[in-house]
Amino acid sequence: MLSYEELEAGVIKKGECSVCGACISACPLYYIQMIDGIPVRPRKKAACKSCGVCFSACYLTQSRKEMEGGIGKFIRVITARVTDETEACQDGGAVTAVINHALETGLIDGALLTGDESWRPVPLIAKSRSEIISSAKTKYGTSPVLAKLRSALIEDGLRRIAIVGLPCHIRSAENLKSQKIEPLDTAISLTVGLFCTRNIEYDRVKEKVHSFGLKMEEVKKFSIHDGFFNIHSADDIHRVPLKETPGWTPGYCPCVDYTCEPADISVGSGQRSGSSTVIVRTEKGEEIVRQLEKKGILITEPVHDLDLLFKESEKKKFFASKPI
Repeated sequence: MLSYEELEAGVIKKGECSVCGACISACPLYYIQMIDGIPVRPRKKAACKSCGVCFSACYLTQSRKEMEGGIGKFIRVITARVTDETEACQDGGAVTAVINHALETGLIDGALLTGDESWRPVPLIAKSRSEIISSAKTKYGTSPVLAKLRSALIEDGLRRIAIVGLPCHIRSAENLKSQKIEPLDTAISLTVGLFCTRNIEYDRVKEKVHSFGLKMEEVKKFSIHDGFFNIHSADDIHRVPLKETPGWTPGYCPCVDYTCEPADISVGSGQRSGSSTVIVRTEKGEEIVRQLEKKGILITEPVHDLDLLFKESEKKKFFASKPI
């Protein structure tokens, strides 16, 4: 039986681990922990000899389907923004609107999101509107979002959970379902994926923030637009050309998914400031977006020109597994 030893040798020590946290939640005895930024089983346990659940939970250990060109299957692509501009959001506020609607209508009873500690991303179990809103805005760095899935079930008593995450998180969530890893599989009710070109390390961002004479607590927002990494403070925007940031990313990335193709709904920055690009992929996602439009919570327009999305998607597929 393939177990932690094979997971460690084939994924973690090879530097392929995306730190999604799935293996941590999959272990029913909580033997795997986050240590120095990676999942580690500190000691070999007798129970591990007849258990390979952590290996099965990792989507990178499963046979990898060749992804088709383009941006995956979808029903429609729209640009969207919330009508309530008082709510904190990264761009158009679509993710916050979707999760709040799902909670208020009973589709979910909680969500796994990414909170922060001085902008360092950390997993967050959100069970209220205020907790959902508090997680808005993009944080850069790795966050083992799925590491909180078992806790959300066992300790918080949640049964219908939304996962908001990068392609690695959503692919792992789908793998938990396809592998039928109980009780995690049946608890995942909705997935909202975030576009991802590459991961940027938190410590590199922190160093750059300090170079401008700022503290992390003084940052209001981070964004990437028009070839620049932008650091927003109360009275200025500090722009760093992306061509100066190659050292900010891990040197190896096996992920080929830019638009988070397995999600119910995928969201990224809109081509216009203050908007989100939303890819509606499933009937469940379509129903949520339709209700938000009907209630006037989201203002949407169809996106007819998909060239940029296709270009960025193909670029990530091409550069996957190549050192940056």
